[in-house]
Amino acid sequence: RVQLIRSALEFGFSLKQLRSYFQARAQGAPPCAQVRAEAQRLLTDMDAQLARLRAARRAMARTLADWDTRLAATPAGQPAGLLDHLTLC
Repeated sequence: RVQLIRSALEFGFSLKQLRSYFQARAQGAPPCAQVRAEAQRLLTDMDAQLARLRAARRAMARTLADWDTRLAATPAGQPAGLLDHLTLC
């Protein structure tokens, strides 16, 4: 049961949810539909988070390319002002 709980937590379920599912199961009311619905919500949330991360990564890559251009145009020993031109949008 400990391994089941660890796996469920890693999957994204909370302890509160697991307690509710185990209680329902112990009372003879299988929570399968609830478990499936929550797993779908977790997957949807993960997809949204991944989309945000991909967008942030693209913005970061654009910023680094801009900084490379600024550094190449900045004389040695002079500030390029990279942080002054930090944008992630």
